[in-house]
Amino acid sequence: GLPEVLDRIVIALTGFSGAVGEAMTRGHGWRFLDIGRRIERALQVSELLRHGLFRMAEDEGSRIELLLVAADSTMTYRSRYLTSLQANLTIDLLLIDDANPRGLAFQLQRLKEHVEKLPEVDTTARRSAESLRLTDAIAAVELADIKVLAQVEGGHRLGLGLLLDRVNEDLFQLSEHLTRDYLTHARRSRQ
Repeated sequence: GLPEVLDRIVIALTGFSGAVGEAMTRGHGWRFLDIGRRIERALQVSELLRHGLFRMAEDEGSRIELLLVAADSTMTYRSRYLTSLQANLTIDLLLIDDANPRGLAFQLQRLKEHVEKLPEVDTTARRSAESLRLTDAIAAVELADIKVLAQVEGGHRLGLGLLLDRVNEDLFQLSEHLTRDYLTHARRSRQ
């Protein structure tokens, strides 16, 4: 049945992930594979936060618990905060904490490290478009005020929504720049 098929898929993907992590040389191919993985994980965490915390709910504790399970961060939350489930602490852990390997800030930092090691495409620019997008996203997250992000107005956490929109836009732009500069084989027209 379907559960058995899904189990086989999960096992195959886990094996592939392990092989990539342990056996693949750390060249440009691996770097682009990890960049894609980090962008996807950052977008996933962003969407989890949006769907789990943007709208205030009566059953917020249950929502936070599900959010932490989906983000594979339940044990980290429990060991770090030793308290009841709170939106502000969840936002801190999943969005701002750059030491949490499942968090958005962690993904942004790893992306920045990768982008800095890519070969230069445009030697006239001081910083690449990719680097600028990541710098913007990292600064937005680092400068974010937890109180503003967790504040509820009209049933919504508007500050959280605005920050997630900004970071998502930077991530989508990063992906487009990387695709254009490194992965598109068509010749660019000279203007």
